[in-house]
Amino acid sequence: MKLSNTFDFVLLSALWGGSYLFIRYTVGYIEPIALAEMRMLTASIVLGLLVLSKKEWRQQVFSYRKKLRTLSIVAFFNSAFPFAVITYSMQHMSAGVGAVINSTSPIWTAIVGVIWYRNVMGWSKYLGLVLGFFGIIFLMWGKASFTNDGLGFAILASMIGTFSYGISSNYIKHYANDFEPIPMTFITMFIGALMLLLPALTQIPTEPMPISAWAGMLCLGVGSTAIAYILFYRLATNTSATLAITVTFLVPVFGMLWGWLFLNETLTLHMMVGAGIVLLGTGLTVGVINFDRFRTKPKFL
Repeated sequence: MKLSNTFDFVLLSALWGGSYLFIRYTVGYIEPIALAEMRMLTASIVLGLLVLSKKEWRQQVFSYRKKLRTLSIVAFFNSAFPFAVITYSMQHMSAGVGAVINSTSPIWTAIVGVIWYRNVMGWSKYLGLVLGFFGIIFLMWGKASFTNDGLGFAILASMIGTFSYGISSNYIKHYANDFEPIPMTFITMFIGALMLLLPALTQIPTEPMPISAWAGMLCLGVGSTAIAYILFYRLATNTSATLAITVTFLVPVFGMLWGWLFLNETLTLHMMVGAGIVLLGTGLTVGVINFDRFRTKPKFL
């Protein structure tokens, strides 16, 4: 991999891992739906400026008017809904744990693909599914209570958000694969912002927010969303979609690192083992690690 692609890979991992840090900076100052709204609105502004810079993209945006139904479905399942529920979950979980749970998105993508489109998977990928869920159970053991002090609702919200990503990934693959990534992302972010606009207006902060919260909100929208999507698509174009998706493995690493450096979160052996199991399961599920090739076919005399 070229040095420029390696730089994009690491920066993308750092930005997506940083999204959980940025959300944690806003806890107590802005409500989840309002933050999700600002995230999409900020990202759509940045991406919109990028789209305006290229004539071909401007033309594509106007041509997409006939496909608003498809784009609205993508906007809901890929932006508005998961951003809102994951932001809610991160009001209660550490940045490191949130990053690990959300790294299971490829696992949900595989599950939706099997159920919805009858995709065929080898035994190695099924093993990955089992390991991924076992890793989550191991990581959250003793914490997933639905009492006031438990993380049950936060964990459930985070898992629902990653499941939504699984739905959107499959939907885009089958119904929106002909869209250019950057114009499509701009439109879906803008539509997603419109979807959450009314509920977000009821959650506008009534007290002044500190600079740290403003910084977290802006970094979330600009860095971890707009720039991150640009890097992801550029990486996928310059290398391959398979390589680009392996960024999933570094996101939890940066999530835990940023939480430890800036939020004084504790890195325990239990957390690292749980993260390792989840990432192993994810690797098997997406095919980065594949044991199927080692299976020998029976020989018949």
